Amino acid sequence: MDQKIYVGIDLAKDSSRVAVIDEDGSKLLNPFNIKNTKEGMEKLLSKLSSHTGDHLLCGMEASSNYWENVYSYLEEKKVSCLLLNPYQVRKYRQALGLKIKTDSVDAEATAQLVRAKKYDDLYISDEVAVELKELVRMKVSFARRVKDLKIVYYHFFAWYFLNIPV
Repeated sequence: MDQKIYVGIDLAKDSSRVAVIDEDGSKLLNPFNIKNTKEGMEKLLSKLSSHTGDHLLCGMEASSNYWENVYSYLEEKKVSCLLLNPYQVRKYRQALGLKIKTDSVDAEATAQLVRAKKYDDLYISDEVAVELKELVRMKVSFARRVKDLKIVYYHFFAWYFLNIPV
């Protein structure tokens, strides 16, 4: 099959919504959900198994850090992927006149944006930079937890030893 297929993935924490369209912008599959797990990615690849190689192009927003595992897995499986600016996707959805925001609408708008080639490429940091960013996120998270535990400890100490109502 030599027709180009465009896949839009609307990422979320636990699962993602996927829309698949052809060169004309027609839906090839009804939007469907996949889990953000290895099994979910395998489900996605099995649904797209007849469209591989240069005939398949996936697009997803580079929002939060949900994209990292999905992007890495698809790249490892030799699927062409694009990271898109969430602002561009939102503006493109609005330009299409899609005022209601749902996961299916976002996935379809992402696929349409990739098909129309109206996106700006995003720079992806090398692996070391990505790992450093993750370490910084973890450090900030641990620092917040330590601060919260200190507050809890202070309140307990004041209540238990000093008989100060909290």
